[in-house]
Amino acid sequence: LISISESLELELFQKKLSKSESSSSQGIGLRVIVEGRPGYSYTRKFTQESIDLMVNDAVSLAGFTDPLDIDMPQPTNITSTDLKKWSSELEKVTMNDMKSFCESIDDYCWQKDERVENINYLGMGKQSSWSAFFNSRACLYPSKSNSISAYVGVVSAEKDQKKSGMYSNGTRSMTDLDPILMANLAVERSLELLGASSFSSSSCPVILSNRVSGSLLGKFLSVFSADQVQKGQSKFAGKLGQQVGSSLINLHSLPHIEKAPGSRFVDSEGIATKDLAIMEEGVLNSFIYNLETSKKAGVEPSGHGSRGLQGKVGIGFANLHMSKGESKLNDLLASSEEVFYITKLEGGSACSSVSGEISIGVQGLLFRHGQIERAVDACTLSTNFFDLLNQIQALSDEYSDSFSSLKIPDILIDGVALSG
Repeated sequence: LISISESLELELFQKKLSKSESSSSQGIGLRVIVEGRPGYSYTRKFTQESIDLMVNDAVSLAGFTDPLDIDMPQPTNITSTDLKKWSSELEKVTMNDMKSFCESIDDYCWQKDERVENINYLGMGKQSSWSAFFNSRACLYPSKSNSISAYVGVVSAEKDQKKSGMYSNGTRSMTDLDPILMANLAVERSLELLGASSFSSSSCPVILSNRVSGSLLGKFLSVFSADQVQKGQSKFAGKLGQQVGSSLINLHSLPHIEKAPGSRFVDSEGIATKDLAIMEEGVLNSFIYNLETSKKAGVEPSGHGSRGLQGKVGIGFANLHMSKGESKLNDLLASSEEVFYITKLEGGSACSSVSGEISIGVQGLLFRHGQIERAVDACTLSTNFFDLLNQIQALSDEYSDSFSSLKIPDILIDGVALSG
């Protein structure tokens, strides 16, 4: 693997630069197979001496590893479709352009509401990269991408209470970012939680906002990894073809979505990617595999090999989407007499992908008969991921607008334990 990347970043505080950074990196990551045994090494230098040392290290280390049973890929025809991950216009964006954009966000935040007390972080970053995979069987797959992102965090105050709200997003074109929208959403998210109080211990229907549904479910994606299954660390082991969740769940790996951050034509081992149904109507259809785990399972590799310059090949998703439902969010909020709409997660260290246990701090809004009754904080959500999959009652028809490879709609869950 070869990788060359550049980044440009800045942060503002009170319209003054508090951070500005331009950086670049490059490297080569190598895996060799010597008499069936893998050796790994890498270098950040492109000199002949460094490359020779990297090769010698990889070959030497192969003498200390266990045999790796894989079939190295042959060249394959890659579609000529453009995934639109590169924008030449984006390369023209300067530090001054980014600074002006952030200054506009700053202005709009203060104009939005008099309760805004502070803008505690505000910044922007631009990234570009070129990479290539090749092997000794004449596979050669280059790719390039660039993106730009911005973020803002706002603190609003009322009486003796302060609440923070933030908004961030990324895109392939700076014109897709709107400073007014970013300011409005960050301020609104801080204001909506003012006046919050704790939630008395109970069990009621919960809606995971699409702001947080991906973050929470994303903590448990390793249960779909064949590596975790083969190590006995996934409760989905032995459950292919079985109903493991609500019939509303349709989960697909979609690696060819235009402009999406996870899109790719080949994985990190040179295997062509393809759409893959992980779950359909709650039935577990497939795990995700790299070359090693697919050989152990006696199946075709799924194109989910994942590797950085350093270390062994792992397994990771490209773009993972849970299909939208048919319900409007407002209808979900009015679906029961009382509904807790979760808009913010706190922590997550007590979540275990092996056991499925979830214990996480949450904030949000309590709805009664479809109307906001009050804001809620100091609340803990306690459930189990595998139970949660079966408790899904409805899905909204909308994803968040985040620049993310994981897209999950709003999720209505019945009977979740909450404690204040």
